[in-house]
Amino acid sequence: MRKFILAACLSIVLAGCATTSGNGNYLATATETEQQAIAQEAAKQLATMWPPGRTRFVIAQDTNNPFGSALSKAIRETGYALEEAQPTTESTTQAATPPKPASNAIHLAYIVDQVDSSIIRLSMNVGTQTITRPYVIQDGKAIPAGNWTRKE
Repeated sequence: MRKFILAACLSIVLAGCATTSGNGNYLATATETEQQAIAQEAAKQLATMWPPGRTRFVIAQDTNNPFGSALSKAIRETGYALEEAQPTTESTTQAATPPKPASNAIHLAYIVDQVDSSIIRLSMNVGTQTITRPYVIQDGKAIPAGNWTRKE
């Protein structure tokens, strides 16, 4: 039984590594409400690590998706200054145009993906650190499935 659990955990981790090649929203089944709840949690965590009102973030990826829009809104409502990339249009095939950040701005990027049908993982690269948290979708709600982890 112990070997089975270890193999299952390893396959989840490896599947997560293989499914995302870049920043962005890779959720296929999460509702907009669930994504907004995760974005609110993310903004709260940022506030515990970087002081609002004195921190400026720059997101150099397209936030024109349910999670990206909710995260941008939650970050601003928490009290941060935020610079965003210009969204791409459907007629353009180029990536979002990154803003020219202020000298004191901290680069912020996110990957939100689905490990399996009920587990969502949010990873945010904030400056030189990465913070990650898993969520379980239960009864239409995104519930934290563990603590935030931080890689420096």
